Amino acid sequence: MHIAALILVGIGVLFVVAAATVKSFLITRKEQRCTATTDGEVVGFVRSGEMFYPVVRYVVDSRVYERRMPAAVNTRKVLYGGPFVRGTVDAGYDVGQRVRVRYDPETPTRWFVEGDTVTWTLVKVFAFVGAGLMVLGVVFAVASAVTTG
Repeated sequence: MHIAALILVGIGVLFVVAAATVKSFLITRKEQRCTATTDGEVVGFVRSGEMFYPVVRYVVDSRVYERRMPAAVNTRKVLYGGPFVRGTVDAGYDVGQRVRVRYDPETPTRWFVEGDTVTWTLVKVFAFVGAGLMVLGVVFAVASAVTTG
């Protein structure tokens, strides 16, 4: 088998393993721990370089939490005001939008927005890229074997 084919398959396997790891550790564990729900609201966006992170406010046992979502978006359509970015940011969320928050009753700072698909999108992209590289590696190996043999 040609070395390039082995490299493509190997990189593809790494991408698939990364997708499975993210699914297992970031999604499944968080879903198992975050069993309580509350209503939340997108109150703004925090900027870090060219990336913008939605900030969600939610209340647990009379304590108010304002937490930055882990997923960011890169856009330039923003208005500034106060500690947050205010205005329209194409992040799938609007300022003032109500969201359903799932949180860990023991650690309310461990949370996620129900229905958020950003992490799942990351898993899918890694899995598809990995599968594509593996298929490309196999095709390359077969083509190499046919031309040399």
